[in-house]
Amino acid sequence: MSRSTIWQNKLVRKSVIFLFWAAIWEVAALCVHTDLILAGPVESFLALLRLVRSSEFWITVFDSCARIFSGFFFAFLTGAVLGTLSYRFSLIRQFLSPLIGVMKAVPVASFVVFALVLVRSSGLTVFIVAVV
Repeated sequence: MSRSTIWQNKLVRKSVIFLFWAAIWEVAALCVHTDLILAGPVESFLALLRLVRSSEFWITVFDSCARIFSGFFFAFLTGAVLGTLSYRFSLIRQFLSPLIGVMKAVPVASFVVFALVLVRSSGLTVFIVAVV
């Protein structure tokens, strides 16, 4: 049997899938009855359009991206230094091994809660991105 040529079109297929999930989202929003808990896709899109026009939105986006990138940079720098030292000196590798084992075993959600207690909110994004 041959499949429909319309369904083989990638754009059509992705559009149908998007519309399916948007409909599920809309039904869920209608069941909840309040935009405060779950806004529908139309309300969310209109709110996004309002936000995109404000300069505060773009300042917040830029600030968030800057913190995330600084966390990645700090993680890269720390990882490169500790990795090089661990490669060169087995004593450092032995000291870091239990810490790495604990970090691998702790769920990310638990770590985020721990980080909320440990770090001020201004440095929280950088800390979480750098460590996780």
